[in-house]
Amino acid sequence: MHAVILGASKGCGYHALVRLLAKPDWTATILLRKPSVLESDESLKKYLTDGSLKIVEGNATVYEDVKALFEKKVDVVISTIGMI
Repeated sequence: MHAVILGASKGCGYHALVRLLAKPDWTATILLRKPSVLESDESLKKYLTDGSLKIVEGNATVYEDVKALFEKKVDVVISTIGMI
């Protein structure tokens, strides 16, 4: 199963991401304006290394950036975007 998550850099979105990736057979693609925020996160290092987490740099208010998240089959979309 594959999830696209918007708003995963902190708060509810981050915790939803961590819990989802802990489930067997789940992968996720997330859109971040600043990927460095999570690239060094120890809780996510395993998932970045094994390929179950992909971080795409972009902005959720830009159509082309969001469209890029759907290059492969998506089973669920989670949006926890706060103030933009």
